[in-house]
Amino acid sequence: MLIKNTPVIETDVLIVGGGGAAARSAIAADAVGARTHMVVKGVFGYSGCTPIAMGGYAAVFGNVDSRDNWEDHFRDTCIGGGLLNNQKLVEILCRNAPDRFKELESYGSLFDRDDNQRYFQRQLGGHRYPRTCISGDRTGGEMIRGLCCEVLRRKINVTNDCMVLKLLVEDRRAVGCVAYDMRKGSFQVFRAKAVILACGGSGQIFKYCIAPYGKAGDGNRMALEAGAELVDMEVFQFHPTGYIAPKSIAGQLITEAVRGEGGRLFNKHGERFMAKYNPQQLELACRDFTSRCIYFEVQEGRGTEHGGVYLSVTHLPASVIEERLDTVLMRGQNDGLDIRKEPVIVYPSSHYQDGGVVVDTSWESTKVRNLYACGESAGGVHGGNRLGSNSLPDLLVAGKIAGEAAARAVLSGKHGTINEANFGEELARTEGEISDVVGTDNGINPITIRNEIKELSWDYVGIARSEEKLKHALDTLNDIKQSRLPRIGNGSGAYNTNFIEAMDVRSMIVSAETMARSALMRTESRCGHFREDYPLPDKDWTVNIVVRQDEDGQYALTRTPIVKTRLDPDEMELPAFPVSGKIEE
Repeated sequence: MLIKNTPVIETDVLIVGGGGAAARSAIAADAVGARTHMVVKGVFGYSGCTPIAMGGYAAVFGNVDSRDNWEDHFRDTCIGGGLLNNQKLVEILCRNAPDRFKELESYGSLFDRDDNQRYFQRQLGGHRYPRTCISGDRTGGEMIRGLCCEVLRRKINVTNDCMVLKLLVEDRRAVGCVAYDMRKGSFQVFRAKAVILACGGSGQIFKYCIAPYGKAGDGNRMALEAGAELVDMEVFQFHPTGYIAPKSIAGQLITEAVRGEGGRLFNKHGERFMAKYNPQQLELACRDFTSRCIYFEVQEGRGTEHGGVYLSVTHLPASVIEERLDTVLMRGQNDGLDIRKEPVIVYPSSHYQDGGVVVDTSWESTKVRNLYACGESAGGVHGGNRLGSNSLPDLLVAGKIAGEAAARAVLSGKHGTINEANFGEELARTEGEISDVVGTDNGINPITIRNEIKELSWDYVGIARSEEKLKHALDTLNDIKQSRLPRIGNGSGAYNTNFIEAMDVRSMIVSAETMARSALMRTESRCGHFREDYPLPDKDWTVNIVVRQDEDGQYALTRTPIVKTRLDPDEMELPAFPVSGKIEE
């Protein structure tokens, strides 16, 4: 299991990830002229979250309502984020989203258009106007198809089935990484002048999860270990409509496009319950709001026997369902359900990591030079809640900026000089850390620990939290860290799944612990963070919580002012959130 004697692969810009953000940053870096290499935990084009994104892409074209403008998109995004967003980043997102979308067509992606050949745009939750561009209900899949074609056309280096384990840092500059080649069962060392984290979030820490299996929070762990900071880790997004039955597909996503096309939510009494929580927006309220409403309906006894509520499109014309919701229709038919004739039983499922690495307007870490983060790996854009269809423009806008900034830093010489001796010492330290995983097998199955973390996070750090729940979660996670972290023995060989799972567990613990600690600190309820013991928002908490790791591996949390440009939270009312489904007589 030697690392320091492993051959070193050199590149200018190293990109960790294989989804849309990784692809767009690779295209941008290559266009500037930097040698670019992508390292993908799975298979490029298939393993990220972008291929399964269904709802659409938010961009201001004004095709449905000419009053729409980027300032309204900016305002909707900040209000939907509970005013916790970094407004500099939001402004960049909203200004650039249309141009990044149009570029996709030059890569080969195809999108729906109206009778006048303008982009078709649908309404999604939290957006004032219909501004969501689509390709049926498989927009992310169509995007990644075009992005993959462009990466391949440019002949950008891609290493598949390769799990990055640790970032290499010298003098607070990213200089490469150590990775595990799953196919060969051996290590690889990459030396780079800039590194871009585009490896997604940590959805797999929850029992019911929409994210692919590999999304264990690797970027969070590696960024903290490298000296970067994380922000907004307490405000994870739960998508209101995941399957809860049948069990074979429990937790899988039912796209917001269903509600965007007119889908309605009902409790077991046949009541369209969103009318009492939000009679103006109904099912098109923000995701965090709608998720909490469903939670209350079930907790207060108005859910179905499966512990969910009904989502119905049976009142819509069959032609609309067949044309605009064909993926949802086909998936239901595969499980014996025809959404044209009967409702689906749904409950919230973990969906999107709103927080991530603290970055500046070049999407570079504010603490580690030449380390960039984009897509779900970066924090700041979405604040307390991501609006539906804002993730796809985020990954393109941020990916392009991060890729260009990294490449220009490399080509201008702003990357520093790699000291060979220091590089060797860093590899030796990394090898020592890996030996804690691959040593004498302690007989603890990493899959068992993985499942325990998922159950723990769902029950105690999930939709509804409290001081008691969060402290229990932290005590349990500490026990796992201190006495039950799995070691797998001196195993080797191709696809050593025990080693992969053991490393995933370490990332999951970091993500779950930083989330629980941040949630314990925030004594209010706002957006994707609901405290049963502090059910109302508090203006004093219109601040960000930033997490860093000290030299002893302990987490330090600090309250930091939000970054504001156009909206002053002191002059605005906080968005209202439900605290119960019970209506006073």
